[in-house]
Amino acid sequence: MRRRGGNRPVGVVVIGVALVTAGLLGWWKLPRPVPVGEILADPERFANRLVIVRGTVVPSFDLPPAGGGVYRLDDGSGEIVVFTDRAVPTQGHRVIARGRVEMKDGYGPVVQTGRKERR
Repeated sequence: MRRRGGNRPVGVVVIGVALVTAGLLGWWKLPRPVPVGEILADPERFANRLVIVRGTVVPSFDLPPAGGGVYRLDDGSGEIVVFTDRAVPTQGHRVIARGRVEMKDGYGPVVQTGRKERR
């Protein structure tokens, strides 16, 4: 009796090569996280720019009446305040925040996520 699927390894290789090629072609277009230290060192350069920051959440608080809240994010190069209209992540969690850099009195440069991040 003859088995079907003798070309399976070739098919897997073709699919694998296609996925790797697609990944490499789109790789440079993916946004990269900006180190918080860079934003803090030159806030004017990042003002009103859409950025991605990644780090660990340090003490934060919710704003129940308004929804969302404020938290600080530490990526090892510095800490930045993140304003969000979403749920505030728990202290100690590693998160990625996407938003616009804004200057806020009393805070300096902050990342504003949610509604204001849309283009």
